Amino acid sequence: MRTRLCRAQARTTAQEAEIAGLRARLAPEKVPYHTYPAQMMALAVFMVVQGGASLRCAATTVEFFSNLMGWTYPKPSHTTVRDCTHEMMNIVKTLFKNDRELSRLSAQLGSLRQQLSLAKWSGLLPPTLRDKDRFLRIFTIVKWAGTNG
Repeated sequence: MRTRLCRAQARTTAQEAEIAGLRARLAPEKVPYHTYPAQMMALAVFMVVQGGASLRCAATTVEFFSNLMGWTYPKPSHTTVRDCTHEMMNIVKTLFKNDRELSRLSAQLGSLRQQLSLAKWSGLLPPTLRDKDRFLRIFTIVKWAGTNG
C-alpha cells in the first residue's frame, strides 16, 4: 500500500508541475506600455500580413481568441490592429534595412516585374511591394523566390 501511495503521490506531483507549466505558457504575455498581450498582437499581425485578413476581421478574431483563452481583454479597434502592423513593419525594417541579400533579391524582383509584366507569366510574379511592404512580407518573398527560383 505504501508503494502504491508513493507512486500515486509522485504522479500527482508530476501532473501538478505539468499543469503549472501549461498555465504559465498560456498566460497572456504583457507588452510594456500596451493594453493587449503579445499573443493577441502577433495573431492580428499574422492574419493581416500573411493571411490577407482585413483589419476588422483580425480585431474580431483576436477578441474571440481572448475569450477562448479565458482572458478578459476587450476587442481592439481596427486602428489598433493597423498600428500594430505598422510597428511590426518598422521593427523588421530596422532589422533588415542593410541586408545585402534582401536588397539584391528586391532589385531582382523589380527587374523581373519590369521584364515580365505584360507576358503570359505575369500572374506568377509576386505583387508589387511598397518599400515597407517588402520588409513586412519578407518571408512571403523568400518563400516565393525559393519555390519559383
